[in-house]
Amino acid sequence: MALDRDQTIRVLLSRRGQLLAQLYLQTRDMHCAEDIYQDLMLKLVKSDEVFEAEENVYRWASVAGRHAAIDALRRLGRQAITLHSDVLDLLEAESARTPADHADELEALRHCLNQLNPQARQMLEWRYRDRISGLDLARKLDRPAKSLYVTMSRIYRKLADCVRARLGGEATGA
Repeated sequence: MALDRDQTIRVLLSRRGQLLAQLYLQTRDMHCAEDIYQDLMLKLVKSDEVFEAEENVYRWASVAGRHAAIDALRRLGRQAITLHSDVLDLLEAESARTPADHADELEALRHCLNQLNPQARQMLEWRYRDRISGLDLARKLDRPAKSLYVTMSRIYRKLADCVRARLGGEATGA
């Protein structure tokens, strides 16, 4: 029996974490991965495509996402991540076998990132979004590298504690 539109959308929403992880692996940019995911959702909503099984929805989204990631990187003038298609297929298959949905973890992480002070958030953005190395970040902030590493370690610990608390159901101010 074919899935109706609501069931199809629920499948893509329930596999959000897995799709975002795959898109991030291909783009190395969480913002770009999120944009592609949103575009996939929009395409699915506008589409008249009929899917016979939940796994077919996920496969469609994985392949469409892979092509969209390559197109997005070309538009940005960046080199596409050249993982062999067999490797991407293995990652997709492994991801499909993983029963856990990571949406809760991502939401907890977003919450905890928003709880950080602006300086800590900025440091994380420079380090990961802008891919500035630890040594270059220390130079940028005019700080000794060792001092920066201690600060980053404290930020990571605070984030980890906050995420664990959120997932454990505890209220936290992080």
